[in-house]
This record gives sequence, structure tokens and C-alpha cells, in this order.
Amino acid sequence: MKKLNILFATDIVPKDEEGGSAVVLWELAKSLQLKKHKVAIITKGNKTNKDKLYENCEGIDVYRYGNNLLKCKKIFNKLNFELKFDLIVGIHPYSSLGVLPFIGKSKIPFLYI
Repeated sequence: MKKLNILFATDIVPKDEEGGSAVVLWELAKSLQLKKHKVAIITKGNKTNKDKLYENCEGIDVYRYGNNLLKCKKIFNKLNFELKFDLIVGIHPYSSLGVLPFIGKSKIPFLYI
């Protein structure tokens, strides 16, 4: 089976805030990672970790852009250049809108759940 490079675009992760969708995302990301796929997450983060732009949590790379969509674009472009994503999964609308305008030319499949 081909190993995929997958990006999740979400507003929250369990390290930042508790919530049902964050837990579902985290469990999905961990299960994909266990199958040897490369998983990265781009998220807004929250006020308590606004200075923590990058963190590796349980082997998953988490990138925070705050509430700045220009920073989201910069992070996405850098990550996509390095990893060449095979799939982008949007979990929440704000973060999904943060990456959608930049995937058009690259024709990366996008799934919103």
C-alpha cells in the first residue's frame, strides 16, 4: 500500500482545547500514522499557546498559525513543498478556508469532514 502524506486543517487539537471533533481528528491522525502514513496538522491554536508555532505530539507534527491566514498560507506552502501532500482533510471551516485557496493549482484532493 502506498504511504500517503496527509494534512489535516483544523481549528483545534486536543493539546489546545478539548472538544469532540478534536478528539476524533486526533484518533484518526494517530491511526493513519500507525499505518505509516505521514500526518501533519495545521491549526489556529489558542491564546495560551500562541507562541508555540510548532510541536511534535506523539509523532504528529502540529503547526499553529494563530488567527493569521497569511501565516497559514506561508506554513502550508512550506509544508507542501517539503511533503507534497497526497490528501488534505478539512475538519473545521476557518482552517479549511485557510488552505483551500492555495491547493487549486496543485490539484491535491480535498476532503471536508
